[in-house]
Amino acid sequence: MGETAKTNTDNLCERIMSNRGTLDLNQWIDSQLNFTTNCRILELCCGTGSQTQLLVNKSRSVVASDISEKSLEVLNSNIIMEFATNLQTIQGDIDYINFENNSFDIIFCAYGIYYSKNLKALLNKFNKWLTTYGMIIIVCPYGNNNKDIFNLLRNSEVVIDEFSNYVSSLYVYNELLPQLLELKNTTIIKTAVNEVVWNTPNQFLNYWRNTTFYDRSKEKQVELNINKHFKNNPTFINKKDIVYIESYNK
Repeated sequence: MGETAKTNTDNLCERIMSNRGTLDLNQWIDSQLNFTTNCRILELCCGTGSQTQLLVNKSRSVVASDISEKSLEVLNSNIIMEFATNLQTIQGDIDYINFENNSFDIIFCAYGIYYSKNLKALLNKFNKWLTTYGMIIIVCPYGNNNKDIFNLLRNSEVVIDEFSNYVSSLYVYNELLPQLLELKNTTIIKTAVNEVVWNTPNQFLNYWRNTTFYDRSKEKQVELNINKHFKNNPTFINKKDIVYIESYNK
């Protein structure tokens, strides 16, 4: 029998498990969230629900949406049942899902806003879906995110696809912040660095194999270079640059 291909959801779950760093991302996000428990929240690109439980614990209701039906199944199976009554999941594309005006107090999107093909139109819809003084919360990479792993992979002749490279570095500066400023909302920005530490070559390789920039044809060269790194270093540290943005609707 042939090997069963992994789904994007399987890759996501394994990548999350092998990508835990010195900063607990969920705890850090949780520490930034400041709103009343009476809020109605829309979470977009929720994936398997890494942050959904945080939102459900803090709010009156949460609508969690993702393009992947399987990811939503994983989310629903993991949510603590006592909070499940105020959670609704909806499968949909971030650019095509629609809601009535004034439906939400908060729109939250972590590691997914960059999948929008029309960010300006999407943010304008956000402002319509929000109540007066509602809030957009976006978490995503920026700056030198993944620079360490990208450098080793490029030295192994792995081509980092344009989308992954752009999202990890310039997307926030070139698109997200300019478009948020056009809304003329009050915007607050906070940043953090999460150092992901891999103690063995296999930990590094397991993470890479579950990324969108994995290239099987370059695996021998990557193995050679990561083993060479570990001969001279006890660990491999990959820094994740994170930006947390709040934009308040007027």
